[in-house]
This record gives sequence, structure tokens and C-alpha cells, in this order.
Amino acid sequence: MKNYTHIAKIYGFKCYFNENTGEIEGVNWIENKLIELFVWIDVTFTSNDAFKIEILEKL
Repeated sequence: MKNYTHIAKIYGFKCYFNENTGEIEGVNWIENKLIELFVWIDVTFTSNDAFKIEILEKL
């Protein structure tokens, strides 16, 4: 695990989140791939400029 600062949720999937760099990574392989897919769909097919990240816990 890199220097992540929080455990968070994006698109309903649990992830590690670094608030300094904005980097996210799923807590396991499948969640990581699903997050990548949802981000790709959101960026490709919508006009959203930002993502909603719900902070669950500070590390």
C-alpha cells in the first residue's frame, strides 16, 4: 500500500485514497478494476468534471 491517507468509497466501491495527490486504488483487485471501469465510463460518456469520494476512515 502506498502513502494513502484515507479509506473511502467511490461509486460504492471501497478504496484507498490519498488526499494530497488525489490517487485512488481499490482495496482488492476486483474493486480496483471496477473503479477503473466506472471512471472510464464516467469520463467517456458524461460531462462530469469531478468525482464524488466519500471518506470512511482516516489512516
